[in-house]
Amino acid sequence: MAKRLKLIDEAKAKGVALQIFDGNAIAEWLAEPDIFWIAQEYLHLPSDVMPIGELEAGYLEHRQKWQSRTPIPINRADFLAIKAGLRKATFDDSAQADLRFWLDKMAEFLAHPAPRELSRDAMYVIAVANLRGKGDLTPAADLVADYFSDVSQHTSIGEITDAVVLLTYCFGGYWLGQYAVGEAELFARRRTIVDMFEECLAQPGIGPGRRSGLLRMRGSLEFTRAEPGREPDLARAFALWNEMLDYAAQAPLYPIEEFSDHLAQLVGQMGERDELLAIASRADDLVAKRAGAAAAGDKAIDRAFSLLERGEPAPAIRELHKAKVKWFSGEQLGGMLRVLQLLAEQYGRLGLAYASKYYAMAAAYIARYENPDRVGDMLPCALLDVLDAEAAAGNSLGFLQLLPVMIVAHVQHDSRPFDMTEHPRIQENMEKLFALLGFLKRGNAGARKCVDTLAGDWPPEIKKPIWKAADQWSGFWNKASWEDAWASLEGAMLDRPFGDLGSTRRVGWTALGIDWRCEFTNDYATTPGAEQLIAELQIVACAMAGRDLGIVPCAITIKLTCDTEAKKLEFSMPEQGGCGVSIKLPTTDRSAGDAVDGIALLRRSCTAALRFATTRSWPRSISPCSSRSSSVDPMPSSIESSCLQSCSPRTSGRPRGRSSKIGIFDQASASASPGSTGRVRPTTKRMPSSTSRIDIGASKHGWSIRCNG
Repeated sequence: MAKRLKLIDEAKAKGVALQIFDGNAIAEWLAEPDIFWIAQEYLHLPSDVMPIGELEAGYLEHRQKWQSRTPIPINRADFLAIKAGLRKATFDDSAQADLRFWLDKMAEFLAHPAPRELSRDAMYVIAVANLRGKGDLTPAADLVADYFSDVSQHTSIGEITDAVVLLTYCFGGYWLGQYAVGEAELFARRRTIVDMFEECLAQPGIGPGRRSGLLRMRGSLEFTRAEPGREPDLARAFALWNEMLDYAAQAPLYPIEEFSDHLAQLVGQMGERDELLAIASRADDLVAKRAGAAAAGDKAIDRAFSLLERGEPAPAIRELHKAKVKWFSGEQLGGMLRVLQLLAEQYGRLGLAYASKYYAMAAAYIARYENPDRVGDMLPCALLDVLDAEAAAGNSLGFLQLLPVMIVAHVQHDSRPFDMTEHPRIQENMEKLFALLGFLKRGNAGARKCVDTLAGDWPPEIKKPIWKAADQWSGFWNKASWEDAWASLEGAMLDRPFGDLGSTRRVGWTALGIDWRCEFTNDYATTPGAEQLIAELQIVACAMAGRDLGIVPCAITIKLTCDTEAKKLEFSMPEQGGCGVSIKLPTTDRSAGDAVDGIALLRRSCTAALRFATTRSWPRSISPCSSRSSSVDPMPSSIESSCLQSCSPRTSGRPRGRSSKIGIFDQASASASPGSTGRVRPTTKRMPSSTSRIDIGASKHGWSIRCNG
């Protein structure tokens, strides 16, 4: 100590302030949580000797779980969990001792087999953690350069947002001396991003939501210098944000509340600026408008659940539609997707498989193309709902083609993808696929070979174990008689299995006391429009459930074709009466406003059915228009007693008019096919369990499927 004091006094006499730190002092400082990462990085201390600060129990539990767990490189749920821990360590001084620990975990996503999109997200997070947590971006310089090397190829709003934010950090780190990089390289990256914006904004048919996101980040980019010696163009930034708000008002899914929060932070940094405050006021008005609608949506949800508890699904569905409209905003995105999934479930329970598929696909589409950090974890469940609808409708080929897509989404987004005890629905769908493939091989080997060819591009880790299980002779589809085995398969569906194989599709369902049949050519030009129209008819029929429409039970057949010359849906009724409708669909996509065609078609079909059924039930000597008709009961009591059937769930009984032919199988096998049990949901009567069990587990390629049994 005396030597240190002497040196300090000598230095002070010469006008120099001297401080001397010995090993004990340095060790004490390095034990502080906010700089412990220095000891980890340069002295290679293990993470289990890190000091424990005052951290909340939730974070400590999260850290403890990951100390003994290795992330799955292709799994976004693992990525998000590690990202949460890394952000905590980056921005919370009490957790900064964990910075090195979380950075090492995040580095697992930088190498194969992680997809490029996930690797770029990891690069971004690691770069931000280095700059904001350590005050030095240089250690991540190679990752930053790699990130910007293909930035123009990643043009989703989330990816563009990350690129602009990271570039802003790069400029800030450079000016503060915390990032060793050439100034020319920074401005070259900026020019690349500007060019990307110009290209994206010039694309034809761009929607208001995407345009809003692009304009917001284009404005944010103006807070950086466009070239050396030139100040940021704040006036242009504010002009772009004002234009963005014009489009955001037309884009309910744009997260305006997040932008409003960003403006509040900006005002705190820049102080009072009239242009900025005016933009903030406009954003606040839009937030307030959406908040009122969200509150109304909450009430509709409460009413829907109350009705479901009472066993009244049709009015509950109407309330869910109200909630869907009120919650259709970026702030309520997760809740809105859950409403779509609940609608899919309820339509499925009513036996309306295509209405169920309609809303399940809507949920899957939004979950797929929105920012995966927000709702990506909902994609596997939405795809499972689509699988349920396809299986129930008898679309066995569609079910087969969608299953690997669902499995990949499950592995990428679920937090515990390899624990199959938590995912019984996946096991059930695997068993359905075993049975479908096994039945196809037994009943029509030629069709099975065609399906095998279609599945030729499946990942081997998915295809091999599934085909192995399907070809086992121990499966119930081989052990039972053809009649009993077929009854097990058909009883779990609403329509004929393998109905989407063959040159002609025949779709059947029951609603409003009417057996509907729709026939159309099974090709890519016709099927999407036909399925959309069927879904609209089912949705409209459910909306009318419970109302006295005076409909006579009968069967209506719809003959549907596509016409390249048609501008809108056209339909005609038979001139001589009868229950048939001919429809021409345009080959172009139908807009939301065209859904009214479904209402008109349903009304005209029901009118024709009533006219046809009543004229057949009256004595031939009495005309419906005769003055004597008033003395005759216009609707026999046997018909009247059943005319008020609606979309209530069916529990038994064979749908009228349904063919028992298997369609793609040979006539000898088809003649022995039993009728349907009429179940309305594949989960209401499950097929016999397979003797094989499927497990999904990790492998050197990331993951694989194993068949046990």
